[in-house]
Amino acid sequence: MSTKHAVHLATCVATIVFALTLALPAFVRVPLPWYHPAERSWTFEVNASGIAMDFYGRVALASLAAALAAAAMYVIARRARREPSRRITAVVAVWAVSLTMLAITFYTWRLVHRTVTPPPTPSCYQR
Repeated sequence: MSTKHAVHLATCVATIVFALTLALPAFVRVPLPWYHPAERSWTFEVNASGIAMDFYGRVALASLAAALAAAAMYVIARRARREPSRRITAVVAVWAVSLTMLAITFYTWRLVHRTVTPPPTPSCYQR
């Protein structure tokens, strides 16, 4: 297969894997790096306590999975003897765009509908 088609397929597969892996921690308990901005520290756990954000850990996990999937797909595609049909090329691209939009919508929905519990007020602020 030509480099042009191999790169296209690898990019589409990487996009699909990135979108699915970004949504994965919502369904499967996966330990991630969590950043605690108040303490300026990092923890590696499934659920963090206190004020913490998992965005950086999710993006790092999704980026790593996408890079590995792209490399594997590129190697497999370059070894293929014939070029993919236009239909296959279009279907893979549509899947990549569709799953990316689905992941964005799901992540936005989860952020909008979450309930944030504020931490207790420190004793030095109470009267």
